[in-house]
Amino acid sequence: MIKEFKIALLWGIIILFLVSLPGDYIPAVHSPWNFITLDKLIHAGLFYVWVFFLIQGFRLQYRYPFFRSYSIISGIIVGIVFGGLTETWQSIINVGRYADIYDFVANSAGAILAGLTNLLLKNKVQ
Repeated sequence: MIKEFKIALLWGIIILFLVSLPGDYIPAVHSPWNFITLDKLIHAGLFYVWVFFLIQGFRLQYRYPFFRSYSIISGIIVGIVFGGLTETWQSIINVGRYADIYDFVANSAGAILAGLTNLLLKNKVQ
């Protein structure tokens, strides 16, 4: 079952590494908008890619029929939970990073967009 999730596992490790970097390693980029900043787009993009591959892994595995049948919603839920856990992790490790509700929203938005993309692709293929 691990082989179906190889890319998602690797991408999840990359996300954990990036959110564990000290805050001063991340360049500050200011935006005229309060919410839509480069940082939030990066968060959404990282989780979009991760959840996209996670959903594919759920679809390709046969061991757990529930997750195969409900791959999209399962991927979105796992993505949102993992997004919350990464924000909690940032507040715990204390390396100049902190939990940010807007980062969590961006993580969740990326997860939901990945689910919608998979839904559109699934309907287009069928």
